[in-house]
Amino acid sequence: MSEKKPLPLDISVKPKPSVCPVCGHSSYSRAGIHPQCVGVQVDKKHRTQQALEAKAAVNQDDGDAPSTPSPSSPTAESN
Repeated sequence: MSEKKPLPLDISVKPKPSVCPVCGHSSYSRAGIHPQCVGVQVDKKHRTQQALEAKAAVNQDDGDAPSTPSPSSPTAESN
């Protein structure tokens, strides 16, 4: 029984895992963000871009058509 036990690993030197900026949980991926959280970020950017485009299209369409006929226009009925 002359064998010695191996030296214990120094646990205090263990690096802290990075924190995901989206969900706030620890992430062990290389980028420091979970893959599903990346998808959430991309979807959010995509949805806001689509909303801005839709709003611009609606504003552009409203500018072409008259909103309400004026009382002096020939289409308004007078009784």
